[in-house]
Amino acid sequence: MPRVVYLMCVYLVVFIAVGMATAFLSGVVRALFRYYQKRYLQSMSRTLETMFVFLNPNRIFNLSFLTMGMMFMVTLIVTRFDLILSVLVGAVGFIGPRMILNYFIRKRRKTFEVQFIQGLEFLSSSMKAGLSLVQAIESLVEHSSPPLSQEFDLVMREYRIGIPLNEALQNLSNRLASEEVNLMVYSAIITRELGGDISEIFDHLAEIIRSRHRVIERIDTLTAQGRLQAMVCGAIPLFLYGLLFLWQPEFVQPLFKTAIGKISIFIVLCFQVMVFFLIRKVISIRI
Repeated sequence: MPRVVYLMCVYLVVFIAVGMATAFLSGVVRALFRYYQKRYLQSMSRTLETMFVFLNPNRIFNLSFLTMGMMFMVTLIVTRFDLILSVLVGAVGFIGPRMILNYFIRKRRKTFEVQFIQGLEFLSSSMKAGLSLVQAIESLVEHSSPPLSQEFDLVMREYRIGIPLNEALQNLSNRLASEEVNLMVYSAIITRELGGDISEIFDHLAEIIRSRHRVIERIDTLTAQGRLQAMVCGAIPLFLYGLLFLWQPEFVQPLFKTAIGKISIFIVLCFQVMVFFLIRKVISIRI
């Protein structure tokens, strides 16, 4: 009888300890999830505002989890319950919406940079014709297309509600985080405060930025081979694995079912990541 009571006490203590540990870990996981969700929503909200896309960030967050779950389940079924590959594909599904959004952000930024040169020339011509800087910006908004018109329209909206023009221009610079816009904004602010011909400054800036773009395009042309090599190096292992999986699946299953295979995959992924960042470092030339 005492032995039974002793075992019951031991089991009770173990049960309580496991329950407390589980509750603590679940609380930590919930706290980390809420922190990550908060940071994700804040970053996504700023990104959407920058692109003038009026969507609820929660929808993109929920879409990311939905995509992750669907890709995880589909991969799990196709690979016959290969957990490691399913987790990797699910992680790709989670970051997929964010990667697509980042692609459109880069595309919008490139479009803005091309329009910005024309915008500077338009502002310069308008001011030489006798318009003030505010009137020239209003005319630019009317005669240009997004994203250039959207950004400068927001500057004028801030100016109309009482924000000083210099502060509105600084908000434009902070919002875009572009060196070219910084040059334009601070040149305009300094010239307005100390005096000078803003139109001439805008002409010089447009020529400098155009020369800079020519150099960047030349560098992109010369480094295109390096970027292609990085893509090919990253795609060859995936292509060969997919080909072997469709042709002889029993030959590639040991990669995910044995310890040596899993270690080999980990080593290959490490080398792939290392080569990717090495090539990216070599071909990244800052102007």
